[in-house]
Amino acid sequence: MALWAGLGDYCECINIDDKRFDPQSIDPNYNIKSLSRLVSQQIDDITYLLKPIANKCIGLLTGNHEETIRLRYHRDVGYDIAKELNILDRYIGYDGWIRLIFTRNKHDTTMFTIYASHGFGGARRSGPKVNRLEDMAHSFDADIIILGHEHKKIIAPPVLKLGLNQAGDLVQKRQYAVMCGSYLKGYVQKATTYVEKKGYPPTDLGTVTISLKPMCREISLSM
Repeated sequence: MALWAGLGDYCECINIDDKRFDPQSIDPNYNIKSLSRLVSQQIDDITYLLKPIANKCIGLLTGNHEETIRLRYHRDVGYDIAKELNILDRYIGYDGWIRLIFTRNKHDTTMFTIYASHGFGGARRSGPKVNRLEDMAHSFDADIIILGHEHKKIIAPPVLKLGLNQAGDLVQKRQYAVMCGSYLKGYVQKATTYVEKKGYPPTDLGTVTISLKPMCREISLSM
């Protein structure tokens, strides 16, 4: 069974009066009339794509692009998307906690905890990004930490922690932290994007896959 979480920045959310607005970066499928409702059109488009898998969502976050619209124009884009998808109970804001509980019977359950955040920062090289993931692993007691924002897929080395289980036995726990990737193609023909203007590297499109095996409490990650 496949489940998914949304880490924000579903829409560009750059209106005409925004200093970042560039008509050359508008999708050709948007006509001149769309310019007066760019955000609404983007919400319609992303909810159309996500509706077939909405029931498999375990958490929906907002991102800095949506936050700009909320603060400048008093519209909570993340909330609107969650409402359209009928998953308001899974809308958890800029960051939050997710618990996955697997039950075989009333005496046999396994729980995985996830700390998810849209993310922050803007380092270009992978080193500072990995350092950020490792720092967060020391601050948040979760099995898995997931960050977005950086448009990059990174799996940090697992952080190993020693402790005692309920029986008093010494156990070793692995804590995982990832940057989950992006679906924004920065370099396209017949358009000049902010990615080109800033000289950012091309994006490795897609996301990190996290596989869970509840019976043996095993976590594996792949790109």
